[in-house]
Amino acid sequence: MLAHRVGRDVRRVHGDVAVLLDLGLSVQGRLGGGVGPFATGRIDMELR
Repeated sequence: MLAHRVGRDVRRVHGDVAVLLDLGLSVQGRLGGGVGPFATGRIDMELR
């Protein structure tokens, strides 16, 4: 399970995956989980 692999709360990971699905950054896998359709990814963001 992803949450256990990354050491995070299951509900929070589920919420994060739902957002990624809504944004089109992830797709629904055949077993129901989110799957990243890209080999690599880059996030460029500014935090204030």
